[in-house]
Amino acid sequence: MGRLWLHVARLSRGRFRGTLDFNVAYCYIYFVKVIYTSTALKQLSGIARKPAQLILAKVDQYATDPASLANQVKKLKGANTLRLRVGSYRVIFTEDGVVLMVLKVGYRSGIYN
Repeated sequence: MGRLWLHVARLSRGRFRGTLDFNVAYCYIYFVKVIYTSTALKQLSGIARKPAQLILAKVDQYATDPASLANQVKKLKGANTLRLRVGSYRVIFTEDGVVLMVLKVGYRSGIYN
């Protein structure tokens, strides 16, 4: 990874999903590392505190349990990126199952330019 990446790296908490079958518990724990680029951190610092906290919470929620925000995430055309909708703000990110890299954060009118 380049020197622009890895400004903030956090390990999200796993979410327990379990079923009981023949006295054996099966659990699936999702651990996804969330990485914010320097561009995303700069854009996030320019947003008011409450929306920024909500954006961070939603990114962590998606990293922990992608199914809970499945209707808020859409694949962008012409790019290998995804978009997470958080109110009037959009989070552009990539995901490979182990690392969720946040590329851009911004208001919906200017994020796609």
